[in-house]
Amino acid sequence: MNSLRIPIIAYVLNATLILCHEIDSGYWKEWELFQLPGGIELFVSLHVFMIGFILLGLVLLAQNAVTGRWFALVIGLGGSGGAILHLYFLACGDQRFATTFSIGLIVAFLVSSVTQVFITVRYWKSPLGYEVLL
Repeated sequence: MNSLRIPIIAYVLNATLILCHEIDSGYWKEWELFQLPGGIELFVSLHVFMIGFILLGLVLLAQNAVTGRWFALVIGLGGSGGAILHLYFLACGDQRFATTFSIGLIVAFLVSSVTQVFITVRYWKSPLGYEVLL
């Protein structure tokens, strides 16, 4: 279990920041930013799957399953891409997510997502279990 400690901490931290951003995104009506049809109903429905995906990934990672690392990689890359997209919209003048707190949260989950990708790659499973590869 010691070899899993760092990847799990990175995963939980990143997932927490992403989910906090998703709560914030409800306030900012993110479905309008991305022009999603279906309004709040579809937006919340998509989050049922997102939250389930994140929780399943944590369970698989804690079980030291190879698929857990894939979940960690997908969440890290997805979080990185999402944060960069939000920063792009802000740079283009969109006023949603323009508060200090929202921007700080976006930057925080960008940093934690990139870190999670690095840690996931660094601690990828060898045939003998988790070990440092880089």
